[in-house]
Amino acid sequence: MKIKSIFLLIFSVISLSGVTFAQEGWSVSTGLQYTGGNYYYNSYSKLLSFYGGVRYQSEYFSVNVTAPIIFSNNNTLSQSGGMMLPIGGNSSNSNNMMRGNSPDNNTGGMMGSNGSNSNPYMFGSSSSMNSSVGLGDIFMTGNYQIYSDYESSFTSSVNYQIKFPTASGMTNFGTGKFDYGVSATLRKGFDSYLAIADLGYLNIGDPSGITYNNPFTYGVGFGKYFNDGNSSLLLYYQGYTEIVSGYAAPQQLSLGLNHQLNSKLTLTLIGGVGLTKFAPGLLASTGITWRIGE
Repeated sequence: MKIKSIFLLIFSVISLSGVTFAQEGWSVSTGLQYTGGNYYYNSYSKLLSFYGGVRYQSEYFSVNVTAPIIFSNNNTLSQSGGMMLPIGGNSSNSNNMMRGNSPDNNTGGMMGSNGSNSNPYMFGSSSSMNSSVGLGDIFMTGNYQIYSDYESSFTSSVNYQIKFPTASGMTNFGTGKFDYGVSATLRKGFDSYLAIADLGYLNIGDPSGITYNNPFTYGVGFGKYFNDGNSSLLLYYQGYTEIVSGYAAPQQLSLGLNHQLNSKLTLTLIGGVGLTKFAPGLLASTGITWRIGE
């Protein structure tokens, strides 16, 4: 079994940079992200992503393209940020699959007593894990500001994201399908504080043999500007409706820090914890954004 997910957490927190230090023109970014967790496995899985991106920001809209190089100690996992989803079993490893109580109830195991695969969402033990490295899926995200009131510090925008299935099938880092999503975001400033609310919908491409429940997404955040506006903190909660029937929907809590080093460079630090087993138990990320031109 391999797992895919959607780059939502990292984009949600990085977007604070655009909110706080939005300047028109081009910028490039690079960063490193670590995620780890047991998920529904017997062993701890670790994933390291090195990503690079390019962004264009105008007065009313932005476009951002990001590509990751991924290293994982478990080639049955694929990472894209805030949630992890199963995309199929591997019957050859059936003797290594988890047995006993199912993850969200006490009515039996994922497999029948004869060891056959009665559930397409099967999770392997450490014996089925192998390290791999390669290109992950490329993401395009962006937003368009539909309303802004400077006096009341209120803005609203619509956002989009598209996942391009560029990950190699040899590494199991993706589903091989497109994903796309839309959302609406409201931001309200209160002196040096910021409140954010987001509601969206995500269409997840179904790999062979699996049908996902396309989820609604929701998030709320509270931010604080300090250091004369050169730094900001954002505490952000993100959740989804049920995606895989019978399993708790992904939820994650993160804290992001942005600090403008100078007129060109912005540093981003992120820490996060998963609140359900389809989210990484631990997330840590750091990145640098460099604004090009004057």
